[in-house]
Amino acid sequence: TMVSDKVNSNKFYAIRNNVLYRSTDGGINFTAGASLSFSGSNRLKTVPGFENHIWVPANDGMYRSTDGGITFTKINTGPQRVATLGFGKNAIGQSY
Repeated sequence: TMVSDKVNSNKFYAIRNNVLYRSTDGGINFTAGASLSFSGSNRLKTVPGFENHIWVPANDGMYRSTDGGITFTKINTGPQRVATLGFGKNAIGQSY
């Protein structure tokens, strides 16, 4: 799956063979970013209003990057197995 950054239309992200690939030229060229230590999904999502924010559902929970896929952090609250996720309008007073 390939997705665009919801703020910067020149940025695209994709996962293949547990490696996140990033493009900063509108999807013409991609470079390898993080090697992902988790597995289970390549259905990554970007967040409206937040450049470089990428979320990935996985067999052991959810992971988030705030640096365009250079690093990922496991979200330790919530479901332990996630097949997909989505973003809507944030709650009043909340950033997400």
